[in-house]
Amino acid sequence: MTYTPSVSAVYNQYTDDTYRNNSLRGCGRDAFFGAIYTLHKEYGILTANFKQISAAPTDHYYYTVPQGQTKNPRFHAQMLLSRYLSAIYRTIEVMKFCLATAAQTDPTDISIHPPMSPALSRWDSSSQTGNQPWNQACDNVMTRFTYLRGIRNAAVHASLKGFKLDYDSSNGTVLISIKPTQLDQDQALQGYDPQHKPATYSFTDTYLRFEDDTDEALHPVDNIFEYHTAIIEPFIKKFANEL
Repeated sequence: MTYTPSVSAVYNQYTDDTYRNNSLRGCGRDAFFGAIYTLHKEYGILTANFKQISAAPTDHYYYTVPQGQTKNPRFHAQMLLSRYLSAIYRTIEVMKFCLATAAQTDPTDISIHPPMSPALSRWDSSSQTGNQPWNQACDNVMTRFTYLRGIRNAAVHASLKGFKLDYDSSNGTVLISIKPTQLDQDQALQGYDPQHKPATYSFTDTYLRFEDDTDEALHPVDNIFEYHTAIIEPFIKKFANEL
């Protein structure tokens, strides 16, 4: 996927205001630069620790256990992923603050994600796809942020039963994947849509609804390496230039 990042398009979409030249100037610059510095650092740590085992472009990214590290390799793999996801979350929250300051509104009025609806926001376990067509995604950058934010919610708030951590001791690797069905059953991730009471749904389901590539959706590290340098990094750099 190719994407030309547009700060003004995101501004117009998520602040309910009209973008003007330098309308973000001076809004949370130091906080945002601190957030993206941490994000860049955590991405570098991921690239140093997760590798593709074969040369096949479709191969998954595995945590490669350092030589001599025999205790809790699953924990270390999960920890590194969680650190990156936490950095993503911080970046999103600071971005919301910047947009709110520019629009002179409360940060709670800035919701940087596509609309959530359980009628559409559902991972279909039978077909292994999301139910919402990709062309309904309002912005490619925010859709990527939304997916990663959802995985972060699962990593922080849910039990680890929603993650599958396959440790191959012979090769010294750990493969991380998620289990949407298990996450659906986690009370910590459930909510309801006031317009469709009492229907409940998983918040994490809503973050998977655009995904039609099973491997990509269910393997968050693959998703990160696919989109960080192609979409996320170019956008946050351009956003930073507007501050």
